Amino acid sequence: MTLAATGVLAAGTACTGAPGTNAVPDPNPGCCQELTTIYEASIFKVNVMRIGVRVEAETAAAVRGMISKAPQSAQLEDEVARHYQAAQAATVEVEFLMAMSGETFITNTIKSLRGLVGDGELTAEAAERLSGEARARFSFLAAAGVRTADRIRYDVVADTVMTTYMRGEQLLMHDRQVGSFHRDALLASYFAPSSDFRRGLLDQVFRR
Repeated sequence: MTLAATGVLAAGTACTGAPGTNAVPDPNPGCCQELTTIYEASIFKVNVMRIGVRVEAETAAAVRGMISKAPQSAQLEDEVARHYQAAQAATVEVEFLMAMSGETFITNTIKSLRGLVGDGELTAEAAERLSGEARARFSFLAAAGVRTADRIRYDVVADTVMTTYMRGEQLLMHDRQVGSFHRDALLASYFAPSSDFRRGLLDQVFRR
């Protein structure tokens, strides 16, 4: 997870279907465009962050078409995840539901990037480069830490990623990265197999 953390999206509209069955769902026209999940950590199910992903209408329509033609399966889930990763316009918002040190945030971000190497999404060299960039970009958290209700927003348009970190009305960080290298890693950190967020987001599509 490139801990793309941040603001809150309204709950996405789940696609209709029969929970717990392999019946082909009848997609709701509003489904698949906005996905939300709450990430929990530890056996005590501590709420860590709320993740919201919104993609452009074309990607949502393509996913609705896919899930209307075949029952849920591991292969279909992979294909759906790939479509989200390939979105040409997306917004990822994360709101922190618990505080943590800046070092914990950065360490988890780097762990997520290295996990993408095992997924085949990044080379080891690319993961190390992005890890170094993440440590530098979020270095302000060494002093500021992460507080409950802090938000990060990532806006993706084509190969450009805009990152904004907010604490209440205070802007703590705003930057711009250009290149498919950065956008691919960001979206993969939410939908690749190793992502801590993938299951919760895909459940919004398949409505378990």
